Amino acid sequence: MASSARIDGSLPDPGDASTRGLVFSGGWGVDYEFAGIPLARANQPHRLSNLGFPAPFDCDLEGALRGRANFTAFLYLFKNGHFLRLDAATLEPDGPDAELATAPAWGLPSSWTSFDAVVPGRGSKINFCYFIRGAEYVRFDWLANAVSTGYPKSLGTEWHFAPPFATNPDGMIAGQG
Repeated sequence: MASSARIDGSLPDPGDASTRGLVFSGGWGVDYEFAGIPLARANQPHRLSNLGFPAPFDCDLEGALRGRANFTAFLYLFKNGHFLRLDAATLEPDGPDAELATAPAWGLPSSWTSFDAVVPGRGSKINFCYFIRGAEYVRFDWLANAVSTGYPKSLGTEWHFAPPFATNPDGMIAGQG
């Protein structure tokens, strides 16, 4: 019997060499492990709210990121063109203005009011993250705290995605670095 699942995104554990993380969809998450010691909760779905993700950022996310460079103390959740910055240790919102519109705060095109995926960089791209919308993507540089010059770019051309994956991905799983 065939089955399918819609994946909204993933949140890898911190660090470039991490082989584990959380895959999420709707209001649910499942831990994953690419290699090494199997996880105790692997293949056991759990509600994002039970992991400490605050409402309304506990379901239907566009993506999630762990901060890099000067932002490692934070976790970022993205939903409906807005983001919520959390203290990574406590999962408490970071200040009274923690929920903001993503495009102006991250230097993205103003027309980008929603996203298909938000993905952390891995390997040699660990200090970048990527916002994907339609057939385009923008690279954000954590070290410069700014969008890299020359973006947006074509997702299909630059990432070598073939149709139908070259536009509107539902989400992505960050792999090993």
